[in-house]
Amino acid sequence: MFHSDSRLIVGLGNPGRQYSQTRHNAGFLLIDCMLQNSEYESEFIAENALFALYRLHFPFRAFLMKPLTYMNRSGYAVSAFLEEFDLPLGRIAIVYDDLSLPKTRFKWRPKGSSGGQRGMQNIIDVLGTNEIPRLRLGIGCAESGQDAADYVLSSFSDSEIGFFKKLMGKALDSLVCWSLYGIEKTMSQYNGFELDL
Repeated sequence: MFHSDSRLIVGLGNPGRQYSQTRHNAGFLLIDCMLQNSEYESEFIAENALFALYRLHFPFRAFLMKPLTYMNRSGYAVSAFLEEFDLPLGRIAIVYDDLSLPKTRFKWRPKGSSGGQRGMQNIIDVLGTNEIPRLRLGIGCAESGQDAADYVLSSFSDSEIGFFKKLMGKALDSLVCWSLYGIEKTMSQYNGFELDL
């Protein structure tokens, strides 16, 4: 099941139907998008108290993970996987929502701070390093006077989810690029992308 060129894509989110369409579940939504893409070949592997795990066979080999620990404890799910599979951190991509990016953008980074995203922060804390590639999906910022926590835990509107699916389509292209050519080329090719409103 494990190949030397395998990668791990971790989509961050919260388990439970009440969170399924929220902005904070952008990472889960991207994993779902990959699993539902008819051009991709994937299979369910396992589910336990820490994560649901899938295997992607095409267009590249990767494990797809949804941590089931709730957002703020995502690091324990990633750590448990790495205890079983000795995968270099450079072959991991963490996918999550980002308030600092507009809804028209996504951005790759090879390392750095969490930017206040608590799931990413927990991964950094548990693994003891911030040198972990990540794909940040823009969800825009809360309106004036709206609490940021309330905003990220609110659901996309019908029009917003349609727009977000278009953004995810391009983000999937960037994941293929990352798997084939690495993060430097992916950043060069995709970090300047902006979806038309």
